Amino acid sequence: MRFLSNGIRKGCFSTVRKATIICLITMLALAAMGIGYAKWSDFVTATVTVNTGEVQIGIHDYWTWDDGNNDGWSWLFDFDDDGRDPQYPPGQNPENKNVASLVSTNAEPIPGSGYSKSITEAITNGYPYYGPSTHFDIANIGTVPVKIEDILVTDDGSNVAKYLKIGRWYITKSVSGGAKDGVGKDALFKELKYLQLHAGEPMCLEIQFYLDETDDQGNLCPQSVNGRVTYEFAASQWNEVNSPPAP
Repeated sequence: MRFLSNGIRKGCFSTVRKATIICLITMLALAAMGIGYAKWSDFVTATVTVNTGEVQIGIHDYWTWDDGNNDGWSWLFDFDDDGRDPQYPPGQNPENKNVASLVSTNAEPIPGSGYSKSITEAITNGYPYYGPSTHFDIANIGTVPVKIEDILVTDDGSNVAKYLKIGRWYITKSVSGGAKDGVGKDALFKELKYLQLHAGEPMCLEIQFYLDETDDQGNLCPQSVNGRVTYEFAASQWNEVNSPPAP
């Protein structure tokens, strides 16, 4: 065994040096661990509260002509409703006969709104060119603006929809303004489609119906037919219904 000048054997020096290195590595590792466990932290949060709106429309019928009552609502149709059958040209009633009638019912009321989900217009003992009328409101009773997206016409299988036509009509909007009138289903639907109703805004419609003598294929209107026709107005939130491009 060799001795160095300081009296320490070489082998012992090597052992001490290795041990010192190992001890240093261990101490550094523990120090790093200590820093990891002792790290202070904090955080903040952002909370988003979402209250969604409501899309809902309602309908309410105010009067009909011909139910035999002068309801005093309209100079256009109801001013002389005394039970005499109203006519649509070329129909005439010079003898003031009271043969048919139209009765309207508000169905499926929407609580707290004054409106319903649907109305039923029942024509009894109708005949060609009998022309009763009705006045009803469609209102946006939700909180989000809506546009009329589509109008659907169906019947109960009696095929009476083929003979029940729309004659004169009149539209008013009480909030955003505007009044339109015209004749026929196509013109009415063109005016209604894409029409916007703001929250709380009603749209008033006066429509004269009539039974045509023939359908579009020339088939004669059948006698003694009792049927039901449904007009469905579909509305969606305004930013998802795009008006067609101008021609």
